[in-house]
Amino acid sequence: MAIQTLDVTAIRKDFPIFETGIAYLDSANTSQRPRQVTGAMLEYFEKFNSNIHRAAYGIAEEATLRYEATREKVRVFINAASTKEIIYTRGTTEGINLVAYGWGRKNINSGDLIVLTILDHHSNIVPWQILAAEKGARIEYVDIDEKGELRQDQFADLLKRGPKLVAFNLISNAMGTINPAREMVAAAKRAGATVLVDGAQSTPHQPVDVRDLGCDFCAFSGHKMLGPTGAGILYGRRELLEAMDPFMAGGDTARRGHLLLARRHSSARPGDDRRPRPGVPARGTPLRDAADDSPRRRRHRARLVLRVHAERGGRPPRKLDQGSPEDLCLR
Repeated sequence: MAIQTLDVTAIRKDFPIFETGIAYLDSANTSQRPRQVTGAMLEYFEKFNSNIHRAAYGIAEEATLRYEATREKVRVFINAASTKEIIYTRGTTEGINLVAYGWGRKNINSGDLIVLTILDHHSNIVPWQILAAEKGARIEYVDIDEKGELRQDQFADLLKRGPKLVAFNLISNAMGTINPAREMVAAAKRAGATVLVDGAQSTPHQPVDVRDLGCDFCAFSGHKMLGPTGAGILYGRRELLEAMDPFMAGGDTARRGHLLLARRHSSARPGDDRRPRPGVPARGTPLRDAADDSPRRRRHRARLVLRVHAERGGRPPRKLDQGSPEDLCLR
């Protein structure tokens, strides 16, 4: 069977910035946007710029339909059970802070243990440090071995102490380490912990199936996967989201308008209609073909990594040295 390869030349034409001659190697920080994404944002401004969910005229209805259609695209993309488990945020950082404030302040108490790792981004460390200081909780960090991989023996020992929360990234932003997420989540759940995974680096590069992972929360950013800045996602299990207090109050968080009788809208969407609206429909644009192209993209990326290491005379990362690029499918 012939191996399909990416038409890199055709893909490059989708990105206006490459017409400047730039060679861009910082996609782990933020990716460039193709014409399809910037076009979707421009279309919003030029054709249906309006308030969503509570304006009764044509373009507002169209804006609302597109806004909610993106939620369904994201649900399918990460295999969530319901669109009510998809929360719009400004990015991974806000998603993790939302959990720290909305879930953490109701569930983390004095003496509770929070398990993090030294591979985590500051966005998945500082919110928990602030919460621990406020509540009198404890934080322990899983270290890495000489290969740059998390010490699973240390992780197992920490789980024996019954942590209330376990949080870690699927792929390290600093070292590129791919963590054994499914096994770690399963072990943490057996220990009775709530589990948050940081998918900022993994979601652009490999399939993320939240139901298969078994995690309680998963946060990631649109701007690292060809989408707009300020259009991130938080996945949360519905029963946990509905038990949380709103992270932000105001527009679309009240069902009844009387000042004394205002009732909260579903806390599963704490103010998420306040996200930059042109970015939300555009957020769904790069998801259209992502699932179909994922194996080809991973093979292409594996070839590039092997080529760079070969040209520099070094060995490739261990996980890329276990088969030919054609057979590679990063877990």
